[in-house]
Amino acid sequence: MFRALLLTYCLLFSVAFQTQAQQPTTPGTRDGSPKKNVHIEDPKTVRTKGVIPNDVIIGVPEPIPYSRAFPLLDGLFQDVSAIQLSQLSLDANKANASNLDAITQQFQASFQYSQTLGLQNAAAAQQSAAYSASGALQTQLINHQTQLISLQLNAQQQVGQAQAALNALPTTATIDQRAAAQQVLTLANDNLTAISAQSANVKALMSASFTAPTFTAPAPTPIPFPSPPTISTPGGTDFAPSFPASKQMENHVNLLWERLAHLVNTLAQADHPNGISLVKFNIGIIGGKERRKHKLLSTQYSLTCSNKIVDNKNVGAPKIMDLFPRNAAVNITDKKYRNSRFGLGALLSFFSIGFNASYNREHLRITQALGQSAYITGFGIETNSFGWVFSPALGEDVIAPGDRTTFALVAAPTGCGKVSVNLINAAWDKSPSTMYAAWDDYDESKESEKPPIIKNLKVWEADPTPSLRCNSNCVERIAYTPAEFEPSNASPGAVTVNIKLKTALDREQTVSANGIILKRARDTFGRATGTGGSGGLLQATTLDAGTWIPVNSKELILNLNPAVFTRRFPSILLTSPNGTIDVTSQVSNATLEVAGLPYTCPSSANAPCASVLPAVGRPKAAAKHFAVARWKGRTNQFIITLPAAVLASANSSENAALPAVQVITDSRNQPWSAYAKVVAFQNGKNYPLQCKPLGERLLCEAGDSPDKQPHSEGGGQLAFDQPTEFEIFDADYAGTAVRGSGVLADCVSPCADPLVWEMSPPRWEPNQDQGLWNFHLSLINVEEGQSATLGPFSGDIKCTSMRQPCRVNIKINKDRFTAVTDEMHLQVRKRDGEKVGGSSVIGNLRAAISPILTYISDDQTRFSGQNLVFNKLQVGTSSNQIELTCVAAIDCSILGAGFGAKDEGYLYFVNGSTHVPLMLINDKGKQVVPPHKPSKPVAGGASASPSGGTNVTAPQTPAQMIQKSSERLYSIKQ
Repeated sequence: MFRALLLTYCLLFSVAFQTQAQQPTTPGTRDGSPKKNVHIEDPKTVRTKGVIPNDVIIGVPEPIPYSRAFPLLDGLFQDVSAIQLSQLSLDANKANASNLDAITQQFQASFQYSQTLGLQNAAAAQQSAAYSASGALQTQLINHQTQLISLQLNAQQQVGQAQAALNALPTTATIDQRAAAQQVLTLANDNLTAISAQSANVKALMSASFTAPTFTAPAPTPIPFPSPPTISTPGGTDFAPSFPASKQMENHVNLLWERLAHLVNTLAQADHPNGISLVKFNIGIIGGKERRKHKLLSTQYSLTCSNKIVDNKNVGAPKIMDLFPRNAAVNITDKKYRNSRFGLGALLSFFSIGFNASYNREHLRITQALGQSAYITGFGIETNSFGWVFSPALGEDVIAPGDRTTFALVAAPTGCGKVSVNLINAAWDKSPSTMYAAWDDYDESKESEKPPIIKNLKVWEADPTPSLRCNSNCVERIAYTPAEFEPSNASPGAVTVNIKLKTALDREQTVSANGIILKRARDTFGRATGTGGSGGLLQATTLDAGTWIPVNSKELILNLNPAVFTRRFPSILLTSPNGTIDVTSQVSNATLEVAGLPYTCPSSANAPCASVLPAVGRPKAAAKHFAVARWKGRTNQFIITLPAAVLASANSSENAALPAVQVITDSRNQPWSAYAKVVAFQNGKNYPLQCKPLGERLLCEAGDSPDKQPHSEGGGQLAFDQPTEFEIFDADYAGTAVRGSGVLADCVSPCADPLVWEMSPPRWEPNQDQGLWNFHLSLINVEEGQSATLGPFSGDIKCTSMRQPCRVNIKINKDRFTAVTDEMHLQVRKRDGEKVGGSSVIGNLRAAISPILTYISDDQTRFSGQNLVFNKLQVGTSSNQIELTCVAAIDCSILGAGFGAKDEGYLYFVNGSTHVPLMLINDKGKQVVPPHKPSKPVAGGASASPSGGTNVTAPQTPAQMIQKSSERLYSIKQ
């Protein structure tokens, strides 16, 4: 009965358990299995043996000078200073964390009655029995086949043995022996054939297909159960946790402090910037998975100085200012998700009655956090023992093979000498392995310490400077090329001024020119980031006028507007927290290059060297040729003038100019400005001169003392007697810009010809020797006791100071008027009559002392003018001379007899045998006074001689005597 119930009754019972989890695997292997025991080398042992692991290659460090690393460090500073923090907005009521721990339980049950279900259960029982019988038969056949296979193998061995025995019979065996062996072989083959036939029969039975009775009945429809609910987190599974408001504020303040610390760290420099080096380290790794799985590579170096004691003081050791990278890391989002589900279900069918029940339980747990995993970690900042620890990247078990490049910023102390990098340790281990703590100094002199693996891995010279602060002699070189611009152009191009210092630039350097702050031009080359950071108040993104750029740690380029700096070299100040460097005041100690040519400042000048340098900008100027002369005195000087066109002398037929070589006028005008610049070129060098205007002359200092050799102590900077070329520029000459050149040829001592510095028109003195003209002149390059001769006239030279021109007074007597001409040679002579230098030609001197009328009456009996010093008048060729009454040589009249009835012709002043026609100056210029005409004619055509007249020689006609004179009363040709 029980057996029948089992055939008609089916109980189905199922239990399901499911767990899903994402958790970190156990350290060791990727699948979480425990790590295998791997032999680990003891780093101390490795160091003692002096052996580097064979899968690690230590490269030779490469020090990079501070001047080359300066742009990078400066770019880092600029970017750190440009970091900005977003405005902090806090909400004390904002959610800061989420916690989800959800459990869902469900129980379901159903009851069902169906006749079809009973028939289906019976058919299923019959089909199950048939399958059970077929399975038992298959098991028996398999067992039998196994036995046959074993017998078949034995039979095969027997056949082989019988065949071997038959083959082993000797040639001398009998026929019976051979027959017996052949019979054994035949029996073995027959046995094998029988067993093979049975095995084939069993195999055929096993391959025969079994067909069980089938019964198809409509499947009952079970009562559906609702699906279990799905647990979800509020806002999705990507909920980002945040800190509480108080913690956010604390983190914000800490971030500000860290930014300040980084900024100050980039500002901080060693006491000696030249002793700073950026050292590059290369480490090659050839680690294999079998040996170096889950291991770290630790490297450690030490720094030493070649000099231990300097001036009885301990030099100390170099130190690490910074490491790159300090901490190379990856940011990891660690999200943990755990979902546990438990289910239990049962289906019970009895005849036409069925029962269905199920139970479900689900547990969901989610956590997430942000973490950081470092794969390169540096250590040892502010010490002389440093290094890096290398670890596998996230998701890897070993360090990937390849080169690892790191950098260290090394600062050497004063007197260090040579800096050495020594390798202390390079070892693999499960945890960071360093031989010495980062804060301990490595001292190889201690007996307890072993020598490093590699001593003096790299050695280089440390060249520290005494101090960052520089108050004087800070400028090494200044180079620029003056730019000529059109004044009407509102935007002229920039002119560059290259400045090289003897000390390092400060990272907070501010540059100004004539009080104008210059902005620093920056591009992505000097930045640590391509586009980040703000431009800043003192930064520009274009290289225009009014900007500057650093070339290296000691050199910078200024871009200036030439239209702004036209008068003198600009006043350039470099200002920083370290102090101010006045570049302009230190020009005299620097190497100067202007337009590619070397310049030498005056050896001792009252004004600074920068005041004599050409300005960086020059407005377009008219080209002129300047006259240059020497003035030899207590201080040698050059005299520069711009000659004007000197009109013709009195004896020339045209107003042709006199030669302009060394012509000095006595004009009271002062066309030169105080900003005139003169550069002398001598012996392949350029010398800017210190000059000052004085009337139409520009006086330039040539040296300190004419008694000493040039370029010697106390001597002048120029050789006074050597050929010299001059370049002259004055942007404000008489209201317009002029430029040009002048040349001085070489000369022989005394190397300075006497020159007329100034002269006044001859002045009439009526009370001296019956009247004479005093001709006053100022001369240079002459001495006391010498004399100046002008034709038959002469005068002694009087000097009061070597710094002032000397004076000479030449007297021209009236009775020697005929000896005065319009071209007279002025010659300086010594006491013994020897000539000093060449002569100068004084032009138009006779015209300057000749009588000139400005008024004459209609009857020609009264007239006025200047130089009316003659007391007799003659008419035409008459032999009669008329007495004149003159007052102060400016007003004359005919008294007494007057003109005779027959006096006719041109009027002449009479002085002995000299006849001077009366000349009148009016609005039409200078012309001869019209001829005198008698009041009534006289028979015979001759003029009657007035009573008391004197017979004289007939004068020349006015056409023969009158000469054209220039507007100037006199001129000088030298």
